[in-house]
Amino acid sequence: MKKKRAVIVTLLAAAMVLSAVSAGFGASYFYGEVKPGSGPDTVLSAPKVTAKATGRTSIRLSWKRVKSAAGYVIYRSKGELKAGTYKKIKTITGGKTTSFTDKNCAKDSFYRYEVFAYRYKNGKKVYSQTASVKMAAGVMKPDAGAEPDSLESVLVYGHSSFADRLIFYRSADPDGPFTEIGEYTEAECSILDEEVSFGQCWYYRVKAVREIGGKTYSRVSDVVKAEVFNPFLQISVLDLNFPEEGKRDTFIYRLTSEKHNFPAVIYRNGSKEGEPFDYTYRGEKKTAFSTWESSTPVILTAYSTDGIHYMDMEDTYVLEPGKSVYLKFRSADKVTYYKDCRISLDISYRNGGKRVDSGCLRLEKNMPGSYSYDY
Repeated sequence: MKKKRAVIVTLLAAAMVLSAVSAGFGASYFYGEVKPGSGPDTVLSAPKVTAKATGRTSIRLSWKRVKSAAGYVIYRSKGELKAGTYKKIKTITGGKTTSFTDKNCAKDSFYRYEVFAYRYKNGKKVYSQTASVKMAAGVMKPDAGAEPDSLESVLVYGHSSFADRLIFYRSADPDGPFTEIGEYTEAECSILDEEVSFGQCWYYRVKAVREIGGKTYSRVSDVVKAEVFNPFLQISVLDLNFPEEGKRDTFIYRLTSEKHNFPAVIYRNGSKEGEPFDYTYRGEKKTAFSTWESSTPVILTAYSTDGIHYMDMEDTYVLEPGKSVYLKFRSADKVTYYKDCRISLDISYRNGGKRVDSGCLRLEKNMPGSYSYDY
């Protein structure tokens, strides 16, 4: 029984080794006829391939001659971000041939290639390993984007694979005419357009330029827009704390967004993100012997949309136009005095995905408050 169990263990171990070998080689050998069986031929080296565009619809592949190779097999896949299905496009029956020009490319398209060397062993082809090489025929249509960076600037960015340079254009009308505002030689870059005014939409296009074989090819992006606006925020404040009802260490305020033209964001930790105490309670404390002014940090712990059901405050809360939110603060050191309470609350908003601090909202004791922010 022990001997039989040992045999089973040995067989299982052998199966695991074979599986590992298959996993190690199988990933590169699923391309139709390229099936070297137990693994790549150890005699053949993998071709070191380079690619160069020779026109808007052609790409030339070159490699060093592989010793003992009887020929080469070339596979191609289309797709820039993700490779598609590899298909065989050429079998070269000569080991001395070290180049191939693919003349059947689509205009301005991205391709990946793999080149296998092969030789004959026992009358059958065995193949080398390979590594992929990529290239674009022509020039890819650039991706473009634009977003306001401030009240007087727009961040414009573009990307095009293998472009020699990018040219940026701006217009006040989506139909043009467009004026050139900058040129760069990087394949991916951004430009800060500071010659704009707020209160208006601006439109941008990016041209990708590439020289191939003495000819210049260009593609222009779709039109993108960015609005530079004048942010305005008005929030009314209702103090829901009544010190005459008794001392407390929890304070509640209702904030209502009366008017704004952007999403207002309330930050749990105020202006210094990551620090726990950015809101301060200030008041007058009395004892039997003295009275003095004092202050203590308070924590924004919870919020509610109806003033009844409270939820734990996360990092941010977005206050939409015309909506209200109830904020609950709790003193950090559990003090219970309450008189002339003022809490400074940072209000910020998002502009083009970036946080912009818009100032400080002061919550006053026993009186309706308001906060306005207007550039």
